[in-house]
Amino acid sequence: MLYKKTGLVLSKKVASGPLGGDQAVGTLISTQNICGVIFFRDPLSAHPHHADIEALGRLCDVYQIPFATNPQSGEAILDYLLSGKSEQELIPNHVLQTYVQGQKKVVEAG
Repeated sequence: MLYKKTGLVLSKKVASGPLGGDQAVGTLISTQNICGVIFFRDPLSAHPHHADIEALGRLCDVYQIPFATNPQSGEAILDYLLSGKSEQELIPNHVLQTYVQGQKKVVEAG
């Protein structure tokens, strides 16, 4: 349906959350192999996987990946992806770069 409406092709599909889908999406985020995440949820009910949803949002924040949780923000991400702006270089994340460099020193020292 996404392709029919937007022409956007999904290159990867993952299992549902309880079957490891959220971890698969997390891997795509942390390896910089994803341009945006659309994860709709019902805001009026509790979610047993709330921590998993929060972890995805945190990873998106760390790697500067757009993260939509409702139809309006999902549409904004689709507009962004279809505009070609996602192909441009990201604003450097100096906090992440500093953290990664620090982790390299720890690994090398160990």
